[in-house]
Amino acid sequence: MRVVKIQCEPVACRTIRIYENTRMSMLLDRELLSILERPV
Repeated sequence: MRVVKIQCEPVACRTIRIYENTRMSMLLDRELLSILERPV
């Protein structure tokens, strides 16, 4: 898995970690990443 290095809220980072560790759903993971990677 790729290493995601982005600035975000602790909760969001923790959620991303959980998704990557469990590999629940690549589609959901990618969708979540696209949301969190948007410039703030």
